[in-house]
Amino acid sequence: MPNDETVQLSMTDVQQILQNRAAFYRMLSSLYYKPLSEEQVEAMASSNLIEYGEGEGLMREGINDMARYLRRRNSGTRRQLAVDFTMSFGGMGNVNEKNALPLRSLYMPESEHAFFAEGYRDAFAAYKQSCVKKAEGADYPEDHLMFMFQFMGLLSERAEELLLKGDRVGTLTDLKAARQFLEEQIVSWFPAFSQRAEVFMATAFYKGILKMTQGYIEDDMDVLDAVIGAVEGFEGE
Repeated sequence: MPNDETVQLSMTDVQQILQNRAAFYRMLSSLYYKPLSEEQVEAMASSNLIEYGEGEGLMREGINDMARYLRRRNSGTRRQLAVDFTMSFGGMGNVNEKNALPLRSLYMPESEHAFFAEGYRDAFAAYKQSCVKKAEGADYPEDHLMFMFQFMGLLSERAEELLLKGDRVGTLTDLKAARQFLEEQIVSWFPAFSQRAEVFMATAFYKGILKMTQGYIEDDMDVLDAVIGAVEGFEGE
């Protein structure tokens, strides 16, 4: 959503945007969690994935790469994708003693001395401030992209619920928390992670995921700015 355009969003518009954001972040979370099953590959191939790529930009380019790859799927596709995931997002690939696990800590200077460092602590603090905590028994640390995207989806769902209840203050609190978290704890390091992860990838599908994610999170900062502005305007109604 370009910064130089003024868009008047209605209450219905905001609700739909928040629903779409929640669904998309949940989908992103699943893509960075574990390799796709055969059923998931088929479901994605037969879905309307390409519709998300309407328009221009990096997000569309990435989705088109994913869709084209899936159109050529065969009996070995699921294994190819599993290898790509394991080597990149699973951290099994290694160059100069560096892997591509999607952990913010690994892309901060402190990570050279402390594996979970500030990335872990910052994410934990953000979750705590929003009264969210990681489920018991979850293996990944709090600064894993899977949890970060789940958090973004949860805040979007919660903001919509609060908006429907007429709680504008609560809605704005969650929206502003999401905006800050997105910029400081996701956008700030995702390009470095993406560049490293791509080294270990052989398929256009996972390279497309990286492009799609980068394009989406960049666009979402503008979307959140617009939604926050709209909700602030609702207070006078």
